[in-house]
Amino acid sequence: MKFDSQEWRQRRNELLHRWIGDPNAVAFLLDVFAIGEVWDDLVDKDKPVSSEDVNKVFYTALITLPNNPFYQAYRPQLSGVMVAGIHAWIDSTTLEKGDKTDRAIAFVLRDWYMELLTLVATLLHGFDYAQSISLEMRRFFFHESLDEYLGEPL
Repeated sequence: MKFDSQEWRQRRNELLHRWIGDPNAVAFLLDVFAIGEVWDDLVDKDKPVSSEDVNKVFYTALITLPNNPFYQAYRPQLSGVMVAGIHAWIDSTTLEKGDKTDRAIAFVLRDWYMELLTLVATLLHGFDYAQSISLEMRRFFFHESLDEYLGEPL
């Protein structure tokens, strides 16, 4: 299954509902992912972003996400991880232009959202449950090897 295809997104959504359970928590995660994708495309300038997509994610960021009951219930915990994640992602966009070591660090930092996923699972179901699914989540979301990311032969 090709990463980010319609089939992959459908499978992602099914897995999120299975792992997380709470529909408001899943909606929160999907909203954060959508905002992050447009933000990344605007910064990297590697894909055109339509005005419609920009309008949609700004509405999501300013209206939908703050009104999400899961986000409202856990905002302090979620915000801390999101702030750390934003720093990690911004740093990754600089490091990916550096030498091989910098790019290897960027490879790790750009997937900060995995920590948000495990936090959401922990908040809803506890540490033991989150730990029991964390590797499955990481394996699903990590779609390329370090060599592929660095553009080196396997």
